[in-house]
Amino acid sequence: MAEPGVRPLWLVSDVHLTPDRPARTEQFLAFLESRVAPSGADLIIAGDLFDWWFGSSPAPPDVRRVVRALEGLPGSVLWMEGNHDVFVGRGLHEASPVGTTAEPVELERFGRRLHVAHGDLVDPSERGYRIFRALLRGVPGRLAAAVVGPGLTREIGALAATGSRQAQGGVDGYDGLSQPWLKAAKSYAASSGAQITILGHGHWFGWWPGLVCLGDWLRWSSYARLDAGGLSLWRYATDEDERVASAPVGAIELTEGRRTHLS
Repeated sequence: MAEPGVRPLWLVSDVHLTPDRPARTEQFLAFLESRVAPSGADLIIAGDLFDWWFGSSPAPPDVRRVVRALEGLPGSVLWMEGNHDVFVGRGLHEASPVGTTAEPVELERFGRRLHVAHGDLVDPSERGYRIFRALLRGVPGRLAAAVVGPGLTREIGALAATGSRQAQGGVDGYDGLSQPWLKAAKSYAASSGAQITILGHGHWFGWWPGLVCLGDWLRWSSYARLDAGGLSLWRYATDEDERVASAPVGAIELTEGRRTHLS
């Protein structure tokens, strides 16, 4: 039986919506309408909902459309900022039910203590990125965005994101599977004090003792569910979703079109 008054919790990360890929936006909106809404679940978006958006008001049409869908969900919605979507609260109207945060969150649900973060700060050795992040979110970044304007800011960010993925290679121009990042993520999870640490950012899709990585919507269309039956990892599909894991299995990958588990 479900705990009285406790809603299921669903988590998703690294959807990377962009006007250049409308099919992905349609897929995600269908996921919200046909899966999240009927479940009545609370939803946490663990960063990088958009491929690039430096929050502005008014938000561009594609952002407003997704925000309206999020606002219409029956459960609560928390949109965590990633490294591709910052100051997202600027695009929400004052009475929007969608919550936003730039910080990790800790919560307890169905007897599990969870620590949820985007994951871009798990590796303390990435000093260059930390400096860039501080500048982007600080006075220099805000001034630059104000001078350039929201439209051009988004175009520049999108070009930078595309260039980064092309440099990395992989599916959809980016595979993101960095072993050093995963090692740092495991260390971060061990020090979080939570039973389960849930991260995005690294584009890994998998489950290790104490650590869940949410994958992305570039390859997986993946998400996690936590309810009275426990925690599980899923892939969204138009006809029927696929339960991928309900216990630690390590990393999950695709080999010749089939799922495989990697340690």
